[in-house]
Amino acid sequence: MSVRVHIVAEGQTETNFVKTTLVPYFSCLDIALIPYTVVTKNDKKAGRQYKGGMSRYAKVRGDISKCLAYAKKDRTVYVSTIFDFYRLPDDFPGYYDAKKCNDPYSKVKFLGKSLKDEAVPKN
Repeated sequence: MSVRVHIVAEGQTETNFVKTTLVPYFSCLDIALIPYTVVTKNDKKAGRQYKGGMSRYAKVRGDISKCLAYAKKDRTVYVSTIFDFYRLPDDFPGYYDAKKCNDPYSKVKFLGKSLKDEAVPKN
């Protein structure tokens, strides 16, 4: 594959959607989609990681940063996200300002731009 898109997914449902619905379509276009379910808790005592669900944006920020750092080193790598719009946590970038949007499409567009502005370092 000449292009890879790392997709930070909120949970198993979103990850499965990427794998079963999006991957077959995009693979025909020579684009590899690589979903990552967000890590929400590290239990060092038990040696376990818990994945899925986004109770706080701060918990997924690290996953997004890791993918962006990898993409910065390789120009054939892109990063996207797939989060449940219905239950975004209130610390999500632009959350309170997005509530002012009446149209759901405008709200999603605003949240996407807010996420990008917060996650992508300004050079």
